[in-house]
Amino acid sequence: MQIKKVKFRDVEKMAKLHLETLPDISSSIGLSAVTKLYKLIFNTPKIHSCFSAWEDGEFLGFVVISKNMDLTHKLFHEIFSIKNVIVLSFMIITFKVSFLRIVNRIFFEKKLTKIIGKNYCCISTICVNEKYQRKGIGKLLLIEALKDIQKLKNKRLYVYTRFDNKKALNFYNKFGFKKIGVFYSGVVFKYSL
Repeated sequence: MQIKKVKFRDVEKMAKLHLETLPDISSSIGLSAVTKLYKLIFNTPKIHSCFSAWEDGEFLGFVVISKNMDLTHKLFHEIFSIKNVIVLSFMIITFKVSFLRIVNRIFFEKKLTKIIGKNYCCISTICVNEKYQRKGIGKLLLIEALKDIQKLKNKRLYVYTRFDNKKALNFYNKFGFKKIGVFYSGVVFKYSL
């Protein structure tokens, strides 16, 4: 297996895997919007680091590290077009997406910055193809991301996930992250380097 920096040609693979493995608000707006988000992330290398896992030419997973989560949230908000808002509104009306989850997410993002402060790195996204989960790929991706973060002389890495995402909660606990807070349906973890 190889862990390497993501290439631009891999951005659509990232978006597809995101949609397959992350049932979140961004997944509800479709492939083109999520692809646009990863293009924006890829094109901001001073803010984001992206690593991918490959085996025998197959894309197995990826991790995105943000060095400025406020900017990452702004990029996410930029992908919302009128069409995306209409799609999301329809999904709320038909109960496919919870309006409360969206509101909680907005409050969560605002509170996160106040709790964490400045000068930190954050795992923006980590995805592993479901048929390759529990085989150490997420751990290898995270180890590569930690090497990149250490070059920055940054000593804090945060990640947040939904409180109902049991797989992620177990993964971060096993890796040595410490839970520092639960609010607005999200859990924040800290890893000290």
